[in-house]
Amino acid sequence: MPFLTSPLIYVIAFLLATNIISGIGWKWSATNAEAERQKVVACQAKHDAFVAQTQAAGKLAAEKAKAQEKEHARISDATAKGWASAIDVVRADYAQRVRDAARRSAGGSGLSAPTQDRPGDAQASTDAVPSPARVAADCAETTITLNYLQSYIERIQHE
Repeated sequence: MPFLTSPLIYVIAFLLATNIISGIGWKWSATNAEAERQKVVACQAKHDAFVAQTQAAGKLAAEKAKAQEKEHARISDATAKGWASAIDVVRADYAQRVRDAARRSAGGSGLSAPTQDRPGDAQASTDAVPSPARVAADCAETTITLNYLQSYIERIQHE
């Protein structure tokens, strides 16, 4: 074999070695690329799970806020209606007492004579001070208003 001279053998051995090294390098880089691809897929799956979890938490928070808003509206409405009902009762009671007093004092002539002030009643003066019955009705109305406002604030604070 005359063509297999010493330099040619070295060239063939060198090329064979470079091919083997290139093949090993290619296999190593392919393995690393596959590992990196798997890491990217795992990272994307974690990200997708995080996004889904965050969206679910956001939806729950929005629903909770909406439910709380509805509850506050219901409490406000119940408070307003309850307050109005209680005020109506106080006003109706006051009106009924005024009618009863007017019936008792009516003599039948159509116009009643001015009554004499009793010693315990407030005496007429130039000051326009309301009657004790009117002051009592106003106080009852104010008390009911304040009681309903206080209960409304307590209900809102306990939520």
